[in-house]
Amino acid sequence: YTPADPNAAVISNFVTTVRDTVSKDIEENTDWTLFGQNVGSFLYNTGLSIGESASQVALLGPWATYLMGASAASQQAVDVLERGGSNSQAFWGGLAAGAAEAVFEKFSVDRLLSERSINGMKDLLRETAKQAGTEASEEMLTEISNILTDTAIMGETSNFQQMVDQYRMQGLDDDDAKRQAVMDSIAQVLWAGAGGALSGAAMGGATRGMNRAARNAQDRRNAAGKQTAAGAQAQQGAQPLH
Repeated sequence: YTPADPNAAVISNFVTTVRDTVSKDIEENTDWTLFGQNVGSFLYNTGLSIGESASQVALLGPWATYLMGASAASQQAVDVLERGGSNSQAFWGGLAAGAAEAVFEKFSVDRLLSERSINGMKDLLRETAKQAGTEASEEMLTEISNILTDTAIMGETSNFQQMVDQYRMQGLDDDDAKRQAVMDSIAQVLWAGAGGALSGAAMGGATRGMNRAARNAQDRRNAAGKQTAAGAQAQQGAQPLH
């Protein structure tokens, strides 16, 4: 019955604070925007996401999805509490966000770690594009799920409703405010997809490229071994009989 303290999530708060601070600094010092989104800030956050995902997958393999889900759950729970939500809302909001992250990330991580035949540059580009598409769709579905569950759980204090209230304060009527909030939500989903595509392309290309390089090296070792064995047999056959 005691309200949870959002400041207790020290690690999650530290990561979020650092990321938000740098992101805001980039936005304040750059004016390159695209469809209302600061491109520098977008690339910064996408790069961090790629680094986090790559390190987690490299360390934990397919189990990384559970760590990703736990991180998303923690961040959402803290966000709910900071918006004045109850312990129950923080629990359900965090659970929904964590489950969505873990479930949808599983598809992209499983595909990333699966064995793929890469016989040339064409195969590499095709697999990279497929991974980018998988990651993009996963991020978009996660974002849609987060918007819907946050709206259902938080009600009047949901992020969607806060956007509606902000547009009302700017002078829009109720219908126009909701319409603009919907457009903003769609933009969030599309930007999430763009970030996912970049992440999938980077991680997929790197993974498939390393697999191809390792396969080439193994093929060269096998060829060298066969050549050495053939040379030894030829030398043995050339020895004179006594």
